[in-house]
Amino acid sequence: MATNGQREPHRTTATDGSPIVEVPLAHGRGTAVIDAEDFDLLMEKGVSPNMYINWDGARAHFCVRACAPWADNLVSPARVIMAAGRGEAVRYRDHDPLNMRRDNLYLDSGRAFGREERLLASAAADHSPVATIGA
Repeated sequence: MATNGQREPHRTTATDGSPIVEVPLAHGRGTAVIDAEDFDLLMEKGVSPNMYINWDGARAHFCVRACAPWADNLVSPARVIMAAGRGEAVRYRDHDPLNMRRDNLYLDSGRAFGREERLLASAAADHSPVATIGA
C-alpha cells in the first residue's frame, strides 16, 4: 500500500446495502468509511480525497483531516458532512472517528473536549488547587 501521494478511494456496499466509500489513510493508518453521497459532497466542495489522521497535542484522541482549497488549513471531513458551525462539536456514536457515516455522526453543543479541559477536570476530581485556574 502506498504511504504517500494519491490513494484511491474504493466504492463498495455496506452490510446494510447502502453505498459507501472506503478511503485509505496516509501511511497505512487505517481506512475511513463515508457514505457515498457524503463523499461526493466532499469532492464537490473541493475536499481532497487524500485523508490522514491528525492527533491532539496529548496524542490521546485523533480525527481524520484533509486539505481543502477554501480553508486556511486542514478541514475535518466529518465537520463538513455535518455542516458543523462555531460552537458545535461532531461526535461519533460508536466512538470511532474513522466511521464517518452520517448515521454515526451527531452534533453536540460546545467544543471538543480538549487537553486543557481534561487537565482541569482531572485536577477538580483530585481537589487540586490547579482546578481554580480559569474559574
